[in-house]
Amino acid sequence: MLTDTGILAQPITSARETVMRILAAEDNPVFESMPRAMLRKWGYDAVMAHDGNQAWQILGADDSRRAVLDWAMPGTDGVEVCRRLRPPTANRTSISCC
Repeated sequence: MLTDTGILAQPITSARETVMRILAAEDNPVFESMPRAMLRKWGYDAVMAHDGNQAWQILGADDSRRAVLDWAMPGTDGVEVCRRLRPPTANRTSISCC
């Protein structure tokens, strides 16, 4: 939520409510702020990765349940991260590739 001054406000949560973490991977610094701001505006905890390799490491070590991935990134691209997350027998994360 934006305040009257245009500053992004953090969502208020109760002790019983937990905020869902979502990984957003974007290699372009100019565009990186966009998914972060939108996810926070919608009340999510945005975890950022700067390339596909970092996204894969975060997803392996973090409790992020959702990922928004850039399609073309250096190292491992968003498509490959999706393939790794969704092997044929896995029942895992919802993924959105942009």
